[in-house]
Amino acid sequence: MTAVLDNTQVTVMIDRSGSMGAPSKRYPGKTRFEEAAELTAGLAAIAAKHDASGKIDLVFFGGSVDHVEEVEPSRVFDVFAGSTPYGGTDLTGALTVVLKK
Repeated sequence: MTAVLDNTQVTVMIDRSGSMGAPSKRYPGKTRFEEAAELTAGLAAIAAKHDASGKIDLVFFGGSVDHVEEVEPSRVFDVFAGSTPYGGTDLTGALTVVLKK
């Protein structure tokens, strides 16, 4: 199964809407957005092994859509730290960014 992932570009879409500031049910003391950072970091470490560049793209959607390209797994938490949950859930905008790439 992992051979299928070889030489792919992995893009992770992350909900950054206001509701992601709510408390996490899985990680006491953290928000849902912080939970998403934990899960994305784990996924990035796995995906980077199969991506030709060793990096992934992150697309945040909420009050705006932001595309952060070529993120090394070690930088995932830094990228999340520079972002704050707010606004609605602009899934259409995020999908548009991903599909145009």
